[in-house]
Amino acid sequence: MNRNAERIILVAVAVVTFLAMAASITFERRISNQRVMQYQLQALRGSVALFKAINGRNPKSLNELVLTQFQFPGEETKHRYLDDPPLDREGRVVDPFGMPYAYEVNKGWVHSDTKGYGYW
Repeated sequence: MNRNAERIILVAVAVVTFLAMAASITFERRISNQRVMQYQLQALRGSVALFKAINGRNPKSLNELVLTQFQFPGEETKHRYLDDPPLDREGRVVDPFGMPYAYEVNKGWVHSDTKGYGYW
């Protein structure tokens, strides 16, 4: 085999390896974001349920969960319904893909508007 053929094969192997690594990293990032979203949805939905149990109504927005504090009977410490959620520049609670979570006040239901994750 001549040197040009060896170089072409080496470059082709390098390109295929790079593409495989990029695909793997993208896949792992997506899986990681999905796990984070599952945790965040559980936390958000649990916070809505706690708010409703204490206040007798659903919160008017997800920001109300971030801003409002509550206190358990017999405790001096106040707690937030939702501590340090990821927020965008407008102050909206966002999912790991960067989309604001949708909140249905009437139902007290939180879901993602990211394509493919709306029914989680």
